[in-house]
Amino acid sequence: MLEENAKIRGIKMVIIDSTDAGELFYQKMGYAGCLIVQSKTGGIEQLLSLNNKFDVRSSKVVKDGSLNQIALNLSEPGGEMQKNYIDAFPDCDTHLQYTKDIV
Repeated sequence: MLEENAKIRGIKMVIIDSTDAGELFYQKMGYAGCLIVQSKTGGIEQLLSLNNKFDVRSSKVVKDGSLNQIALNLSEPGGEMQKNYIDAFPDCDTHLQYTKDIV
């Protein structure tokens, strides 16, 4: 229904934020997953050092250098990786995002 309505309205891409409970559902429905991690204390290299399995979509410093952000393309559910970041960087903010092109 969501995708049908998006197509009718000429929307080209759907982006959905999700909890780790929705990961398998969105992947089954053809959505591409991404784990976004932001930290004030962990630098880019520190954030990237926890990742040993996913391709890096982007890494950048935002908000005048006060916030570091990485985005990882998920080839499988990333809830466990999300928990690893939260454990390693208690100040970090993480979220799972799923995208799908509408054709």
